[in-house]
Amino acid sequence: MAVIAAVAIGLSFSTAAPASATTPAAMTDVYTPPPSPLIAMVTPLTIGMHVIDAIAEGLASAVEFIATPPPIAIPAPTTKT
Repeated sequence: MAVIAAVAIGLSFSTAAPASATTPAAMTDVYTPPPSPLIAMVTPLTIGMHVIDAIAEGLASAVEFIATPPPIAIPAPTTKT
């Protein structure tokens, strides 16, 4: 279930190529090989896992902040002069 969610999140954050990359001049300037199928499949998963990890870390920090009791105040000893 988490893998499916990670891929869905990763695909939602993935962006398409910029419009300038689809012009004939840009396509003929330099040949860049297409990404391998493994990279194409793993990149959305990686992005999704980073997003899920960041959310989980934020929730853990919030729970730790809420659950930590305030420090105990010890009054200073009285001194007589």
